[in-house]
Amino acid sequence: MRITKFVTVFVTQGHYGTGWDDECSTTDRKEARQTLKEYQENSRWPSRNIRRRVLRTDYEAGNF
Repeated sequence: MRITKFVTVFVTQGHYGTGWDDECSTTDRKEARQTLKEYQENSRWPSRNIRRRVLRTDYEAGNF
């Protein structure tokens, strides 16, 4: 199996009046959708999911 250069990370963000802030991240799309649904149900502020491509070395080091 070939190891790719990038990892796809799904980030849940919340907008609290000053811009979009990262809340949590995961590599599993289904888990990201569930987290977004929970944020939307329990918060009066808008939330969204975005997809980022992160270099594998940065992902493994936690620098994303």
